[in-house]
Amino acid sequence: MPYKNEYSLKELIQQLLEESPQLAEKYASVKVQQIWKQSMGIFSQYTRKIELKGNKLVVYMTNPLVKNELRINKTQAITMVNEKFGKEIINTIEIR
Repeated sequence: MPYKNEYSLKELIQQLLEESPQLAEKYASVKVQQIWKQSMGIFSQYTRKIELKGNKLVVYMTNPLVKNELRINKTQAITMVNEKFGKEIINTIEIR
């Protein structure tokens, strides 16, 4: 006998993330880190640490030349991460 309140797993996860802002923030942080590692090529190779603080992504780089290149391509990086995430999650990138 089927239940009246059948939901897909995706719907349940969305509801859980909407009800728990802390969990949603942690989920967004982990997903952005995965996107960065998969999509950012050489930048990800020289990334020591990534932190998502609100709508700001803080990226710690190990190579000064790559760090400078990321500064030049900051807008493109923001656009790429937001597109892969599926919504605008990042407004700025702070590079350290």
